[in-house]
Amino acid sequence: NAARLLNQDRQHLIGQHFSVLTGEEQARQMPFAFNERRSDNRKTRNKEMQLKKRLGTDPINARKSLSVPFEISAAGIYEQVPGTGKSRFAGTFGVARDISTRKQAESMIRFQVYHDQLTGLPNRTLFRDRCNNAISQAKRLKHKVVLLTIDLDRFKFINDTLGHQTGDQLLQNVSRRLQGCLRESDTLARFGGDEFVILLPQAQSCDESQVVAEKILNSLQSTFTIEHHPIALTASIGIAHYPDHGEAVDTLLRNADIAMNQVKAHGKNGYR
Repeated sequence: NAARLLNQDRQHLIGQHFSVLTGEEQARQMPFAFNERRSDNRKTRNKEMQLKKRLGTDPINARKSLSVPFEISAAGIYEQVPGTGKSRFAGTFGVARDISTRKQAESMIRFQVYHDQLTGLPNRTLFRDRCNNAISQAKRLKHKVVLLTIDLDRFKFINDTLGHQTGDQLLQNVSRRLQGCLRESDTLARFGGDEFVILLPQAQSCDESQVVAEKILNSLQSTFTIEHHPIALTASIGIAHYPDHGEAVDTLLRNADIAMNQVKAHGKNGYR
């Protein structure tokens, strides 16, 4: 059964050391998983480890493998020595369970907890965590942290006029354009609706935030086409700097929102 799960040849495995299935590193970390001698309550229970699964049985794929998560339970087996009343170790019995499906489900759940389901961007929870980390680092290294709040102008009108499906596709397209304006170390998050927030964790000067804001406004100038509907879109952007405009995430977000609302009140399509 284990040989079938790992796409291995049973005859090839018999007599081999278990490290052929685990790799040397896993064998060092869990040396007794396949050689368990304990049979009482201390026996191995539900240990997770990576086992090698062959990609195929043909000559090319037989030499290739990928690591698959398994759950191992093992116990020592003892037999009675005739005429002595003693027992001797006869071998190890174990169960190997492929848990890759469970791991994928757990990974998906973790992703959904920290990411927006529509765009795949970090959500408010993950953004706050990254922002707190950036502020802690900025205190030590004496540099700035920048937050930009972005609100799409006229989005509600577009959503109500063309429908929520078109609105959702528009948000996905906007998120891709915004991502193209940022560095790999920056974070773009969606808090909900048409509200996006950007974290620049290691800004050297206030000028960097203006450069990013102008990039964003320029990126939105090209018309979006969603289900054959041409859509012109602009945005209002509010900017707050740590430590000039606050030393806590909530303060910075609030001040960036105040700046963004002032842009809205004075004609939209700009930054402040």
